[in-house]
Formats: sequence, C-alpha cells, structure tokens
Amino acid sequence: MLSFEDTGGGLLMNGANVQQIWVAGADKVFYPAAANIEGNQLMVWSSKVQYPIAVRYAFGNTAIGNLFGSNHLPVIAFRTDNWKLNAANDK
Repeated sequence: MLSFEDTGGGLLMNGANVQQIWVAGADKVFYPAAANIEGNQLMVWSSKVQYPIAVRYAFGNTAIGNLFGSNHLPVIAFRTDNWKLNAANDK
C-alpha cells in the first residue's frame, strides 16, 4: 500500500486500470502489477511477487501514466526503491 499527500482529496485514474505500474520482491526483478485506488492510497500487487517490497510507476523513457490526484494534477513518475539500475531487469 502506498499513501499519497497533496492529491486534493484522493486519487483518480484515466481508464479502467492503473497503467505503467511495476512491483518487485527481494529478488529485485520487476513485474507488471495491478492496482486499486482507495482514497489517497494505492494498493499494488502482482501474482508473480509474493512479498512486494518495491514499486515503480511510469518509470521509463516513454511511459505515459494515467494516475491523477482528484485535483486533476498528474502523479509524476516515481520509484520506492534505491537499487542500482540494471537494464536487464528494468522495464
């Protein structure tokens, strides 16, 4: 679960699913993830990651995110990890 501040009261998405969201476990391998919005929180999961410890959103050179605050400002690309970037594992 990720919590956001300064969203204008919550989160919104443009479309049926949050796009460009990835999750990784201790192995540091990122997999496409699903997400649900609950107010100003984002619940993120993947069937390929039993114990998620890192999330990345719109983290790529050509990524176009679809997550917004209810103030209609876009959520910028982010990552919750500080792992060294590795082109073989990063999407």
